[in-house]
Amino acid sequence: MKINFAEAKETPEYASSMIRFGFSVVSSVFLGLAMKYGYYEENWFEYILFAVIFFLYTTLVFVSILYFPKVPLRPYLTIPFDIAGISVAMLFTYDKQFSPFFLFYAWYFVSYSLRYGRGQLFVAAIFSMIGFVVVLLTDDGWYSHVFDIVMYMVFLLVMPLYLDAMLRKINRARDETNKANQAKSDFLAAMSHEIRTPMSGIVGVTSLLEQTELDKNQREYIVALQESSIALNALIDDILDLSKIEAGKYTLVEERVNLPKTLLGVAQMFTASANAKGLELFLNFTPDLPDYVICDGKRLRQIVLNLVSNAVKFTSEGEVVINIRCSEHRLIEGHETIRIEVVDTGPGLTEEERQRIFEPFYQATGKLRPSTDVSGTGLGTTISSNLVSLMHGEIGVTSEKGVGCCFWFDIPLRSEKGQYDYLDIPAKNPLVVYESQPTSRKILESYCQGINWPYALTSEQTTLVSLIEKYTKQGLEPIVLLSELSCGDQCAQLGAQLKNMFSEIKICKLLHLSSLHSLDDKQRELFSEFLPLPITPHRLRKVLLRSVGIGGNAEVAKQDFGMSTIHRFLHVLVAEDSPINAKVIMTFLEQDGHRVTHVEDGQLAYEALKTNQFDLVLMDMRMPNMGGIEATKAWREHETEDQHVPIIALTANATPEDKNNCLASGMDDFLSKPVNRDKLREILKRIA
Repeated sequence: MKINFAEAKETPEYASSMIRFGFSVVSSVFLGLAMKYGYYEENWFEYILFAVIFFLYTTLVFVSILYFPKVPLRPYLTIPFDIAGISVAMLFTYDKQFSPFFLFYAWYFVSYSLRYGRGQLFVAAIFSMIGFVVVLLTDDGWYSHVFDIVMYMVFLLVMPLYLDAMLRKINRARDETNKANQAKSDFLAAMSHEIRTPMSGIVGVTSLLEQTELDKNQREYIVALQESSIALNALIDDILDLSKIEAGKYTLVEERVNLPKTLLGVAQMFTASANAKGLELFLNFTPDLPDYVICDGKRLRQIVLNLVSNAVKFTSEGEVVINIRCSEHRLIEGHETIRIEVVDTGPGLTEEERQRIFEPFYQATGKLRPSTDVSGTGLGTTISSNLVSLMHGEIGVTSEKGVGCCFWFDIPLRSEKGQYDYLDIPAKNPLVVYESQPTSRKILESYCQGINWPYALTSEQTTLVSLIEKYTKQGLEPIVLLSELSCGDQCAQLGAQLKNMFSEIKICKLLHLSSLHSLDDKQRELFSEFLPLPITPHRLRKVLLRSVGIGGNAEVAKQDFGMSTIHRFLHVLVAEDSPINAKVIMTFLEQDGHRVTHVEDGQLAYEALKTNQFDLVLMDMRMPNMGGIEATKAWREHETEDQHVPIIALTANATPEDKNNCLASGMDDFLSKPVNRDKLREILKRIA
């Protein structure tokens, strides 16, 4: 047997046992002092016997709760013993017209009814009446107060009836509220599906369009469209999540999450909008961070997304830095505590704004509604605060008016190291960094130390040349990293000069993501590698390895851009009633070399499975004629053991309930809309 303290604390019986201990101590002290000072007749033997027995009984119940937290019959079994304790305490006060312990009957009614419900209330009422009658029969002194006794008995009869009436009223109100919440949840689920389905098409088509040949203006339009899609998706998530949290129906879904990749993805969403405002957006990972964590990755991403969105929105100049590190403060034993900070150089908060920033619909304008000069709903920080609490974490903000803000949160996560192929660092290829931006310098220095790559930093061109000359004289072949933040449009000119002076060196360029699309052929020939901001330690390391031809260029490049090697091509059935979403998914699959068959409803999917051989099925949950769940159930009943075809659910309403329904119907996995190419590739790789 094992003590389940955490589980026991969550039960109502735990609170009852604490009150029982309190009653035991208070009644013993009260009676002992009263008898000592002659207020009640001295019955020391009976008093000690009562105190010891009741304390032992209380201890026994408490221990049983610790070992067996959930025993449905126990609240009923303790009622007669609790009432007996109150009644015996009343007997010690028989020489007075009114016993103070009579009030404990009322307390018992109220606490038991609120804690357990109507059933325990009536059992407690019956035993209270029995206990009071036993007291009357035991002590003749009560008969001299007939009218008082009648009122006491009326009280014992009426009090439970009144409480029962109130409980029924409360239960009716609760049921009506639950029905209203369920109706709201159903409505939001339907609206979620209706909104996410076209949104999935917009995001998917935009992703496909981005891969085509575009001029500068067209690419800017695509970036703007992507940012608008991200903002709308985030707003939909916030509204739906707030509703679920308020209804108490929110469930976290734990999964294995690539922490650097997830946070890099969030940062990349805002890079273009930040750069358009003249802001720099940085990621700063410490070397001790785990590569993978077990958590609700979607919600972790949503928290960071909300905080970064606010930082970029409210900051007009300077920078936004996302710091990620391990915290020494352990929130849960056996879990790493990860601290994520979003630091900006915006206007900052007053003390009043700081105190209220996590309130629903509150913005740092002193208003409980969106301000006229800053867009938004004011939901982002509220949702983030609620999600952090659900993940058993802590969230807060430090700020100085006119200087900026630091929003931070700590969350406990189970961690595991990644399976990266850490090749030996080439000793003959030290890195020489030309960077003058203070934050970027600090991050690059930390990353070089973290990946154990020999390096030197400088912000002076003369020193840069001296360092390269020093290394080449030592027989080394340095890698030079020129930062666009320092030399701007002169990077190509400076790189060409260095190449003329030192022909054997490799030159890389640190640049904004948007600058990648405006590189000319001369720059592509001059620079051996390009490192787009924001960077992670793994990205820096891969770029450096590629620049010296180590690690397999093609494979490293695939990993760097989120691609995965699939060992064989698959025949995939796509069951999707939305033509646009179907086109997007089919294009994703066909671009990776897979063969695709498309049907528009579950009935056609079922017929196709009976007449064709597929390696994988992507099945939308909600389709006309027959939904995905019904089609899956029908196929699972039809197929034989050697015919098992993996079926992956596609749904716009990405809830734990939907996922459970999918898995219960016989589906193998779950893919939420908008369909992410990387997630789709992961599933295909696993199946292949």
